[in-house]
Amino acid sequence: ALPISVTDSNVWMGIVFVVIVLEVISILAFPNGPFIRPHPAIWRMGFGLSVAYMLILIFALFQKYQDIVAALQWLDPSLVGEGPDLTDYAVDCSLTLANVRSRIDVFILGHLIGWILKAMVIRDVILCWVNSIMWEVTEVAFAHLLANFNECWWDIWILDILLCNGLGIVIGLYLCKKLEVRRLNWASFKDLRWPRDKIKRAVLQFTPESWTHVRWLDPSSTYMRYAAISIFVILWQVSELNTFFLKHIFLIPTTNLINTYRLVLIGIMAAPAIR
Repeated sequence: ALPISVTDSNVWMGIVFVVIVLEVISILAFPNGPFIRPHPAIWRMGFGLSVAYMLILIFALFQKYQDIVAALQWLDPSLVGEGPDLTDYAVDCSLTLANVRSRIDVFILGHLIGWILKAMVIRDVILCWVNSIMWEVTEVAFAHLLANFNECWWDIWILDILLCNGLGIVIGLYLCKKLEVRRLNWASFKDLRWPRDKIKRAVLQFTPESWTHVRWLDPSSTYMRYAAISIFVILWQVSELNTFFLKHIFLIPTTNLINTYRLVLIGIMAAPAIR
């Protein structure tokens, strides 16, 4: 038998090249999505990653819990010995400067940036606020299952809804408004003479070619439209909830990069789907 280290290396390289081949197939065979910047092939690769993620989830459905945990620990040995996150944020809810400062961490910035991006995807102020408030309701509803959903009233209403989520929504929708009114003149690289203009054009390649105003709610909308938006809000809450339940069940610390990679992948999947 091969040494364990050699076997691990072979398995890892096999997984990497399976993903590479799938990405090549995605570029060559998958259809274009609604986004074409910086290049349609980039979004076809994202489509390929979403297919790979779906296949992994289907495979995981037929495995034992212990085997899935062992596989995650093989991918990231730092997970060995980790336990569930049982942090309770509602132990002391007195509104003091010390308590407020203890809640300010890197996740505050994550909330803000997350809602800037979410607002730019949803592009509707009412739907953004519905999703923001409904998430806090969802946290309260599931607080008996996940200890870190227990939060103080001022943490929920002031830090989360008003400051982080609210400011993120305002900034995101402001950026949407600026992109809607921007005049776009896409010149070809070969038509540009000066290096400065070529560099500027290269940077603009990573911005949207156009920006469409989205109107989710309309007074003349049918009941089917209302039902579709309601389903969208529910699926949004389920997707957010999955993040916390997965890391709790499979013993993944909040700061582990597996959570970050998964959220980036979900974002890549969700942006064209919502559009």
